[in-house]
Amino acid sequence: MTGRRWLTTLVVLTASACATLSDRHAMLASAAPAGLDDRGGLASSDSNAATQHRSPARFLAREATLALEVGDPSASGATFSEQVESGGGYVERSTTSDDGIVQLTLRVPDAELEALIAAFSATGEVTRRSLTATDVTDAIVDADARLKNLELSRDRLRALFDKAQDAGQAVEVEKELARVQGEIESLGARLKSLRARVALAKLEVRLEREEILGPLGLLFHGIGWLGRKLVVWSE
Repeated sequence: MTGRRWLTTLVVLTASACATLSDRHAMLASAAPAGLDDRGGLASSDSNAATQHRSPARFLAREATLALEVGDPSASGATFSEQVESGGGYVERSTTSDDGIVQLTLRVPDAELEALIAAFSATGEVTRRSLTATDVTDAIVDADARLKNLELSRDRLRALFDKAQDAGQAVEVEKELARVQGEIESLGARLKSLRARVALAKLEVRLEREEILGPLGLLFHGIGWLGRKLVVWSE
């Protein structure tokens, strides 16, 4: 049997394996619940919502933003970073602008995201807060199925390479083996990245120094407050 014929046979066998993995993909997708409402906001006190939030059937990559006014942005940033690192997360990026604004990109264990947001929020005045979730279930299931399919092809190619009867056959199989191995490494890296996004949520924090009013500032602030009260009373 020639090397080309071996590869043709392999394509047929691989197509059959791919169909089987595609069926598995469809079964997993159809069995999983749809929707992101269970993770679209901060922690819910409803037990059913909490159960759905942790459902293993879906893979959700969450991202949150938090903007605070604090007394000392630099000190708060250092405290937040230490808190995240001690809890199993890490600081992906940290910058401080010329005017003292600290911006942090944190990766935190997904299960701890709401608790950290609440803890950080309690240290200053919240000016902005958001939480979003992206469903990456299909991407993970598809990548996992394709990876298994490629690994199956690689194993069959290795078997063909061992059975090569001449140098021409060996070279042909070796080229295909190198191509498949490259796809395996690329897809494996993508799958690892997707799973990391699910395991570690992204938290963007912006820290600005809170305004401290002087005597005149306090005076005008009081006048403004009194004016608003007078308007309300006149109605």
